[in-house]
Amino acid sequence: TYLLLRKGTISRKELEGTISPYISNLSFLHDLDLSNDSFHGHLLVDFSCLPLLKKLSIRKIHFERSIPQTLSHCRGLQILLAPDNQFYGSFPKSLGSLSELKYLNIS
Repeated sequence: TYLLLRKGTISRKELEGTISPYISNLSFLHDLDLSNDSFHGHLLVDFSCLPLLKKLSIRKIHFERSIPQTLSHCRGLQILLAPDNQFYGSFPKSLGSLSELKYLNIS
């Protein structure tokens, strides 16, 4: 039998470093919360491999660069929480195609 991880919460665990791109292998993930830890650098997750993702919370984790373009492949994404980061550059226009998105916070 296989274990299908649908919710991944590693927030407030006092973790440091970069986020592993291997999170992209969790293709059945619906809810991913990486908030309030000391992650930094670039968000290298290939969101095109997470088509079932409905909620993404990446608050206060000091990511640099812009929100990844591949996030637009998460067609069922309903909630995106990404405030208090150091994103720069333009907001990806492709995220406008997320028709299920109900709540967005990138302040």
